[in-house]
Amino acid sequence: MDETLRQLEQRWRTTNAIEDEAAFLAARVQGGNLSGESLALAACCYDPAAVATESEIPQEFEPWVERVEGALRAGPTGAEELARVAFVRSFLGRVSQSAEAGRIASLADALEEWALCPCRRHKRDYVSLRERAHYEVSHQGSSLKPVSVLWRLAGWGISWTELLALGTAEELREALRAGLVPWLLAHE
Repeated sequence: MDETLRQLEQRWRTTNAIEDEAAFLAARVQGGNLSGESLALAACCYDPAAVATESEIPQEFEPWVERVEGALRAGPTGAEELARVAFVRSFLGRVSQSAEAGRIASLADALEEWALCPCRRHKRDYVSLRERAHYEVSHQGSSLKPVSVLWRLAGWGISWTELLALGTAEELREALRAGLVPWLLAHE
């Protein structure tokens, strides 16, 4: 890390000011140790410092979804899967009384492990749990809509429209911000 970057980081950590963190993030992108795609995705997740580096983030839900979907596709490997994990973890508490909550959490954990370390073992573990979950969901079903949405989200991915069955647009944004931004900005 060069001296300028070190100074920017020290200033940000000392002041804890959003504009100082934004300057540090922009310098990391310029220096090549943070991708522009990761920063753009963090801005889509409404991280205040990342937003300060971007010109405009859509406020309406539909344009925001389009921007997030594009940023997830362009983002670092694992970003889409970690976004799904973030949503599952954020909304799992709403179905914690369900007998399926623990199994959904295990599937999300396996998805996270595979996203962070895309080796054969982690893929095999995730696929095995996903296949078991698919069998259970298709043969037993679930009477709770949020439970079935979480199962599908952890196992296969779902549409943003289905995500709205879990929470409001603001809750979806917050889930992404809390669950994905720390990884994005520490990435690389």
